[in-house]
Amino acid sequence: MRRLARALSVALLAAAPVGAQTPAPAPPATPTRAEIAAIQREIQRAWIAPQGAAEVRALEVDLRVALDADGFVVAVATVDQARKARDPAFRRAADSAEAAVRNASPLPVPRDKASFFKQFVLRFEPPRQVN
Repeated sequence: MRRLARALSVALLAAAPVGAQTPAPAPPATPTRAEIAAIQREIQRAWIAPQGAAEVRALEVDLRVALDADGFVVAVATVDQARKARDPAFRRAADSAEAAVRNASPLPVPRDKASFFKQFVLRFEPPRQVN
């Protein structure tokens, strides 16, 4: 058995082209639905409805978020800056979503998946019921 395994690894090494680079590192572990839901809950809890909340209630905002290994927010910005500049309702929604992410820091990021959350895009959806 060992002889077969050794022969296979030698065959694989021999098949690699000379001067080939080492394989790319494995992609980061993907978070589970429960882990994503926990992050979303923390952000929802930190969200403060802006004035005119009835008009921002239906707006979804994509945010580019960067976290450190402990889940602290390093940066957050709205992806669609052009729409944010021209649409007052979207700007209110985006500003409140960015603030919610900052206020929820640190986010509950599993230590073994911190590299996945180093930089990612998050879709913020305000609660449908706004008081």
